[in-house]
Amino acid sequence: YRAVIAANEEGGYKYHLVGGAAGTVSPMGWSFQGGLPGTMAGRLYGLGVDQFVQIEMVLPNGVHVKFGPTEWEDASAAGFIVPKTKVVTGVCRSNPDEHDEEKWSWER
Repeated sequence: YRAVIAANEEGGYKYHLVGGAAGTVSPMGWSFQGGLPGTMAGRLYGLGVDQFVQIEMVLPNGVHVKFGPTEWEDASAAGFIVPKTKVVTGVCRSNPDEHDEEKWSWER
């Protein structure tokens, strides 16, 4: 949250942090509800999501993971402008004590 505020102050409020309506609501719950959070000006700014490109999160047990598509196919013949995802792969960060993001190591 602090990083988003700092980036906005520097860059002219380009980003808006959105979330669920309660502390127990996860980003997944928010997205499954069509991207309309109940708080933080969600209705003012409109939909927050229509599709996911990648999900990155820290699980309750402290493991840092991310999931995203790794194989696609052309879907333009069916009238779509974005590729169709064929395979989604998840990875875990293997060096959780490293704070420098450029040195993070991800493994399946």
